[in-house]
Amino acid sequence: MAANLFADLEVAANLETPGRQTTDSRSAVRRDAINQWNSFARQDQIALEAELNDFYSLHGQMEATTTAVLGNEPRSNVKDITNYRENLQGRVNSRNEYIATIDRLMTLRNAHATNRIETTGYLQRLRVKHVERRDNDTATISNLAPLLASEEQRNLEGRLNDRWIGLGEMEGGGYALPQVWVKRSTTNVITDRLVLKHINPAPPDATPSIWTADKKPIEAIAMLLLKTKTGSERIVKLRNWRLGPTAPFGETIVSHAWLYLEYCGHGDLFNYVVEQRKKYHPEAFLWSIFEDLVVAGLLFERGGLDSGAVAPGWALIVHRDIKMGNIFLGTSDRTTFQGYPTAKIGDFGAACFIADDDARQFEEFDNDNFGTETAKAPEQFGEELFGRPNKKYKMSSETNIWAIGNAMWSLVNKTEGDDQLAGGFREDYQTPAAFTEDVRTRYSSTLLDLIRSCIRYLPENRATLDDLRSAIQSATTPGSNDLADGLRNAPKTDPGFKTTARGPYMKAEGYKLGTLLSEWTEEIPPLPALRKRKYEDAPADTNNDDAASVASDDDLGGEEGSKMVPREQDLTAGLVFGSDDGDGDGSGGSW
Repeated sequence: MAANLFADLEVAANLETPGRQTTDSRSAVRRDAINQWNSFARQDQIALEAELNDFYSLHGQMEATTTAVLGNEPRSNVKDITNYRENLQGRVNSRNEYIATIDRLMTLRNAHATNRIETTGYLQRLRVKHVERRDNDTATISNLAPLLASEEQRNLEGRLNDRWIGLGEMEGGGYALPQVWVKRSTTNVITDRLVLKHINPAPPDATPSIWTADKKPIEAIAMLLLKTKTGSERIVKLRNWRLGPTAPFGETIVSHAWLYLEYCGHGDLFNYVVEQRKKYHPEAFLWSIFEDLVVAGLLFERGGLDSGAVAPGWALIVHRDIKMGNIFLGTSDRTTFQGYPTAKIGDFGAACFIADDDARQFEEFDNDNFGTETAKAPEQFGEELFGRPNKKYKMSSETNIWAIGNAMWSLVNKTEGDDQLAGGFREDYQTPAAFTEDVRTRYSSTLLDLIRSCIRYLPENRATLDDLRSAIQSATTPGSNDLADGLRNAPKTDPGFKTTARGPYMKAEGYKLGTLLSEWTEEIPPLPALRKRKYEDAPADTNNDDAASVASDDDLGGEEGSKMVPREQDLTAGLVFGSDDGDGDGSGGSW
């Protein structure tokens, strides 16, 4: 074995020496090397054998790493930069060991009068090559140090990397400050979009119902729990979130958080209705929206879509503010009605968890502080309802069902709720108004009756989510009773989605992936040199829950759920333009 290793070294040296690479010379070299080995004293053989074993244990790896790189050198994401530096350092350490082995082997080989000069030259050339590569790796490690420090600071502050550009603020409710951000390629093509939303909810002692027991905002945690569930494409994706530093506000301490949210390029239902005020929606489109909302409601109720099966440890999510303005229209990513945008429920700022054994009283849910009056279910106004004097009601899945039905009622009537309910329900006005004759002539009684089954006054009288889902599927399945014009299972290219009579009057998607940034703004800051890396040009994978650009190392603002440090520059800095110019944003964000 040792003799063969020695012969391998002599043959390799011969092959690396110009003019010596013939088959005959290689055979002769191997024969001479074996004879040479046999002539060595035993102690010399033992010493050479140890170094030859060490040499060949590293030789293949070190030669491979001269051409096989560790991958694209990361320019963002602290974790990836750190891992890359650690891998480089491991390679430097191995190369140092390899170089030391070469030195020892040359010393032992030179001690023999029968040493072939090409062997010494071969080892010397190997040494020079690997010293150079070691020094290059060492320099890269040093060069990454300031970058890592910069990225660590960016990570701690929750900032997006320099590929991202803020394109203005969007109109939001409550304490929200939503902003559209797009990611661009080296050629300024849009490869990703998100909405950055800042929230500073009232502190836990003032509004405990919107905080978890460990003092995390339910707005973030609910979306986090939902994002991995089958059917969650009907809910705005939370792509990342960070806790901001607390700050005094009067006599209280205000908490801050930043949510990095999925961008929905077709805006929200309310703006869609405003823009189409004089037009009626095709019924197939209404069915698609209805089903999307019901699927979301099932996830709120049980964390899954299987009938009656509640996910282990799941607590009911009551949204408390489902309305057209909080239902967003994103790129179609479901298997039904593929030619229509997917309706996604967003803005979980009023959401609360209610466990089966929840013992909290009505007053502990802070209902006066949350929700929109024309979008509140009866049990959100009070625990006592007309006709049930001896019963106290709590919010439940039926609360979400009422809100889903009310959103559909609003969509059909092209208004955000019934103004008559702005002050609450009355004994003589217990449901939103009946549909007008005009509405009844335009839409099927099946659809309208199903909507009304959701908005019945008493929770126990409302339709269940399972019944709603079954009824929607029955009404839209292709066949003689199909009320969706055959579009339920149609491919997205079906012309039925686009015709004037059947397609919704939807404006173009905002900040569409693959479009030039210059189509949306003239103010394009130059891309920093360190960001001009082609491997970061891949578009976002919209089917990936983590949805960072698949070929990049984008951390989307740092470690999920971690606390940010105070920063000199606010996350809103760097916005190119505001949304009040009336152009471009298309109300296309979700928050």
